[in-house]
Amino acid sequence: MQPDNGQTLLDTARDRNQRALVDFLMADLEMADTFLDLAKGETDPAHASFMVARSNTALEAIRHFLPRVGDPQSAADIEARVSSLAARLAPYR
Repeated sequence: MQPDNGQTLLDTARDRNQRALVDFLMADLEMADTFLDLAKGETDPAHASFMVARSNTALEAIRHFLPRVGDPQSAADIEARVSSLAARLAPYR
């Protein structure tokens, strides 16, 4: 029996959506890490605080979307990076 072409297209779209979500979350993690790195080297306290706030906002967004990741390995990889970022942000809270 041939697979339903509509179902195949739907599966393909879901796979692409999941890959895009994982790519988005990983890029957001990179951005959040960069903001935090910039804050550490910043001499202006107001600008450092702004960078920390940006990193924290990114962390919140990542945590919001993380439950939508369907692949357990990708979710675990992202969660590990989320934990690391949260630990790095902890001294600023």
